[in-house]
Amino acid sequence: MGNQYKPTVGVSTDRVLVAIVFTGSGEQMVADQAKWIRFPGAAFLGEAQHPDGVIVKTNEPGAYGIGRNALRGLNGCISETRLANPREVAKALGKPTAHVQPRMRLQRW
Repeated sequence: MGNQYKPTVGVSTDRVLVAIVFTGSGEQMVADQAKWIRFPGAAFLGEAQHPDGVIVKTNEPGAYGIGRNALRGLNGCISETRLANPREVAKALGKPTAHVQPRMRLQRW
């Protein structure tokens, strides 16, 4: 949730927001700038062309595209997967917590 990527409000009306918490090694994998492919940029050849990379999008700060090979390693570094709580939904949407309370009834698996 750093360098805030703000999903659209549609996240809370027809979708749920899932919180994925990485272990320290998972956080290091995503933060390894040697694996970053910047979009837009000359090195970017399309999402499928970077299976070992982490695509960092300037138009979506804080959101990442994880290559399929990188994802295999990252999947082993998940310490928790759960529905986002009201504070996290509010932060993701850039809204006060009170504004997301009515939408939280839709946060179900």
